[in-house]
Amino acid sequence: MGGVALNARPEPLRIQADQVLLALTQYTLRFKVAEGQARLDETLIYLGEIYNDEVTTEVEGLTTALEPFLMIFLGLVGTLVVAVFLPMTTMMQVLEK
Repeated sequence: MGGVALNARPEPLRIQADQVLLALTQYTLRFKVAEGQARLDETLIYLGEIYNDEVTTEVEGLTTALEPFLMIFLGLVGTLVVAVFLPMTTMMQVLEK
């Protein structure tokens, strides 16, 4: 799955569903061939590695996309914490005098 340009139109859901069905069909065909050749264990290990690589790539992409938003959110939370505690410490200093 490749990157998407910012000005590109998203693919219709029908095309995405067709791609998923095609991938499932390919997996099914590999299973049938592996069963016929008595190499199911090797095929499952191979498909597991491929699936793991795909999932890792997708998760890394999602994490990279969410990271700036998370940093902005943490900055806002930090600002709120300072805005709450700064007046409290000022009041405590005034009351101690």
